[in-house]
Amino acid sequence: VEKRVEAKSQTRWSALQDSPRRKALGMVLGLFFAVFLSMTTLQVAFALLVQSRLGWGSKEVGYTFAVVGGLGMVIQGGLIGPLSRAAGEFRLMICGALLLAGGMAGLAVSWQALPMMASVVLVGVGTGFLQPLISSQASQVAPPAQQGAVLGLAQSCGGLARTVGPVASGWMYASWSTQAPFLTGMVSALAAAGLGLLLRRETGDDAGR
Repeated sequence: VEKRVEAKSQTRWSALQDSPRRKALGMVLGLFFAVFLSMTTLQVAFALLVQSRLGWGSKEVGYTFAVVGGLGMVIQGGLIGPLSRAAGEFRLMICGALLLAGGMAGLAVSWQALPMMASVVLVGVGTGFLQPLISSQASQVAPPAQQGAVLGLAQSCGGLARTVGPVASGWMYASWSTQAPFLTGMVSALAAAGLGLLLRRETGDDAGR
């Protein structure tokens, strides 16, 4: 079993090293890490934030996560295709990252229910755009024979962010301030937007694909 796991890991890293578009692929991996790092902030620190600022309990937090999940279902289930064709994948991906960043910034400074929920909607729409589009970019920059290995490597980067994010968010919330995890999530989302712009330039896609 250990040999199979090691061989699979070597295959994934060799896909990065042997890829003719190694630089673009590295940007995609950075996108996965930055996006999922930002997303984990909501999953970890949001409940603590609204409990301390609004007195919300598990019921209200559950409804909030249902809103985020519902937005993702609507966007990924029917809107993402037409919107991608109309605006271009890169433009929509960068827009999603900026919406996510705006939502995280809003959560950091909101002390009332209405702006808090408006920020949650921004996060939900942003992540609804980002999740399918970064996967699409991973498949497009990978050579056909290496798509499985590249997608696996990209998911590993997302998994690393989901491992690091909760620990970092909890520590920042407890040690720094209630705003710190969300401001960090904002920075991660802005980094994702920047990587999207660089990836667009690297792939020479001026039309936005």
